[in-house]
Amino acid sequence: MDKKQEISIILILQGGPATGKTTLGTMIAADLQFPYFSKDGIKEPIFDFVGCPTTPAILDKYSNGASFDYDTGDPLSGMKMEEASVAILFRLIEAHILVGKSCVIDCTFGEVHESAFRELQSECFFYPIQVYCHADAVELSRRYRQRAESGERHPGHFDHLLYESFSRNPSGWDLPPLEIGGAVFSIDTTNSTPNDYDQLLQSIRNEIIMNSCNKR
Repeated sequence: MDKKQEISIILILQGGPATGKTTLGTMIAADLQFPYFSKDGIKEPIFDFVGCPTTPAILDKYSNGASFDYDTGDPLSGMKMEEASVAILFRLIEAHILVGKSCVIDCTFGEVHESAFRELQSECFFYPIQVYCHADAVELSRRYRQRAESGERHPGHFDHLLYESFSRNPSGWDLPPLEIGGAVFSIDTTNSTPNDYDQLLQSIRNEIIMNSCNKR
């Protein structure tokens, strides 16, 4: 049966730490009236129910090589909780796609996650839009220090332990857009203005209008 059917828009906030993903993601979700899901929003209740990780996920990663497929034997390792949170996030994405709904996703996706998106694309159709957030190194370092010292973030993130490593090379923590097709919009959040946001939002709206229907 040939008919037009509304398809899911999966809008991904991509970029390294302290680039403004959460701020932008919540604003975009509110303006588009899309549900918003973040990896941190999933991880923090896990921290509360099972306890904070024994080590930060990023340290687990570098102490065990580049692969995400390993077993430390510690169920409370940061990487175990990281993997669990991302797995739940993908379940939420899939659930929305299956019923033709859209959502905004805030997560530090890496190249390792591209295959998971491609697998999802092979099973059900959706249109990805990525908003790639970035800022200059000095500003990123300032934001990360402010975040680490504020005490506002959940202690399970270990920001206070990671600041020194981050500040030495903030650009080394960058996460570029994923190779999953769709559209990519880039925004430098170093000194971004309300006008920059308005232009970004309009570009996203235009992209959604052009791709929100698909002949099935």
